Formats: sequence, C-alpha cells, structure tokens
Amino acid sequence: GTVDTTGAQLYRSGVTLGQATTLTSGGDMTFDGAVSGVSLDATAATINLNAGTIDTTGAQVYRSGVLLTGDNTLTAGGAIVFLSTVNGGFALTTTSALDTSFGGAINIGSLDATAATINLNGGTIGTTGGQNYRSGVLLTVGNTLTAGGDIVFVGPVSGVSLDATAANINIHGGSADT
Repeated sequence: GTVDTTGAQLYRSGVTLGQATTLTSGGDMTFDGAVSGVSLDATAATINLNAGTIDTTGAQVYRSGVLLTGDNTLTAGGAIVFLSTVNGGFALTTTSALDTSFGGAINIGSLDATAATINLNGGTIGTTGGQNYRSGVLLTVGNTLTAGGDIVFVGPVSGVSLDATAANINIHGGSADT
C-alpha cells in the first residue's frame, strides 16, 4: 500500500503493514508505537522513531534522516537501509537477514547491529555508549567511529579505512583488513 501526504504523518499507536508499504510525507513522519508487517519504505522531512519496535518480514528503507526519541529495535527478514543520517541520544538495535546499510552520519546513544553484512557508507558513527557489530563490516568509504563505551567487531572488517576511538576496541572472530 501507499500513503502519500503533503503534510506530516503521525502514527500514534501500533501499525500493521498488510503488504509492502511506501509512506511518503512532505512533513515529519512519527511512529509512536510498534510497527509490524511485510516491508516499509519511508520518506519524510524527518522520520521520528519513538521508543518502539519495527518488525518486517521484508526490507526496511529509511530514505530520510531518522531521529531516535527513545530506544528502538528494528528487525527485518530482508535488508535494513538508512540512506541518510540517524540521530538521537538513544539505543538502536538492528537485526536483518540481509545487509544493514548506514548511508549517512550516525550520532546516537548506542548501536548494536546484526546482518549478513553491515555496510558503513556514511563516514562517521558516534555513540555516547557502545557499538557492537555482530557480523562482518564493509567500509565502503573511510569511516571514523567514536564511542563512549566499547567498540566490538564480532566478524571481519574490510574496506577503505577505519579510524576508531573508544574505551576499548575488541576484534573477535575475523580479520580486520582496511
């Protein structure tokens, strides 16, 4: 299905996506409750994720900047793709059967990502807490990672370049090749 508005879209309670869904807003888009269903493709001035879960059997694509106003867990049977920035002082946990891609700068409370491959395309990831990369990481551009807690790489890291600063940097179960 498709919802296309020139103004804001505010979803104040749980949302069920009965089919692949494209949401397009000329203003902000806000999810106050859990979202579940087939797949989500969202475009807005800002996409506000307010302390909840988004769980889809297919992909999740966030074409605009995302603002976390609470801790959020995103789970997808397909890919999870952020084409722009992700901001907010809260935790983001992502789990996808296919790749998870970060296309813009990230500045959040903490990040915990699991995917077939985690693609870091945005250049900078900053967290006040830790960063956990539970799968292989591909650095498609030079990336600077800064964490107030630990940065943990469970799988191999490869790509252009990596500049990491954290309380501790832990590399497990793979090689770092940049």
